[in-house]
Order: sequence, then structure tokens, then C-alpha cells
Amino acid sequence: MIQFDQQGFALESGEITVYQTNSNNEFSGATTEFVSVGGGLSANSYLDAPPNVKNGFAIVRENNSWQYVEDHRGETVYSTVDRSSFEIKELGKIPENYTAVKPENDYCDWNGMQWVINAEK
Repeated sequence: MIQFDQQGFALESGEITVYQTNSNNEFSGATTEFVSVGGGLSANSYLDAPPNVKNGFAIVRENNSWQYVEDHRGETVYSTVDRSSFEIKELGKIPENYTAVKPENDYCDWNGMQWVINAEK
């Protein structure tokens, strides 16, 4: 295995496996990279392997370590206030006052746990 000094420069030349992130710091894959003596890793590449894939989460590089971040991208969520909906496009938790549970109809209100029929409607 190639050794690096404290500034991140290679002490010898050779191939090494690196773990890469995209522009959002999300893990995008592993590759073998050639590093020349005195050189460093390519941008957005890291020596430590990310954790195993976990359903419902993306693996993101934050604070010099790998982190799990909730991933609801592509899911439709519904406002618990007015039942409007939108598709989630970014990593993170479901926004406050939204749920992934679709209301059955326009006569439902959110009771904090589920949609219930409002007899007055």
C-alpha cells in the first residue's frame, strides 16, 4: 500500500483504490488510481472505504468521514396542512408538516399520525 505524508503527498508511486464522491459529496464509486511520488489523490477521492449501502439512505462525505443521510429523492410527499404534494429532489429528511402517506381524499385531515376523515367536510 502506498504511504502518504501528513500533507497528503505520496511517498512512493503506484496504484491505490480510492473512494469517490460527486459534486454533492455523495459516494459515487470506487476506482483504482495511479499516484506518482510527491503527488496526491484526485479531487473528491478518499482512502477510507464508505460503510455498506443502507436502504433509504445515501452515503455522504461530511466532516472528513462517511455519513448516512436520509434519501427520499423521487418520493412524493403530502402537506399535512393543505394536502398539496411535491416530489423530493434532494437528500435529507422529509420536510416538517409533510408525510409520505397519501391522503385518501379531500375530506381527510392529518391527526399527527395518519389521515382521518373529517365528517364536517
